[in-house]
Amino acid sequence: MILDIDNILEDHSRIAQTIFVKIPILIIRNHLNDDEQSFDIHVNRSHTTYLRDLLLDGCNQFIN
Repeated sequence: MILDIDNILEDHSRIAQTIFVKIPILIIRNHLNDDEQSFDIHVNRSHTTYLRDLLLDGCNQFIN
């Protein structure tokens, strides 16, 4: 399943809930305009290191 963040979080008061690699997460839009987009990701404390490592590993091709 693909999460279309642009449509789901179109207002600044919206929250999306999904499951990412068997981890339930909340994504909260944290910006008022589209110039600087920012999102908060909330996850259970026991999954934070695992999720952080997954996201960093997936971003390596874009930041190196």
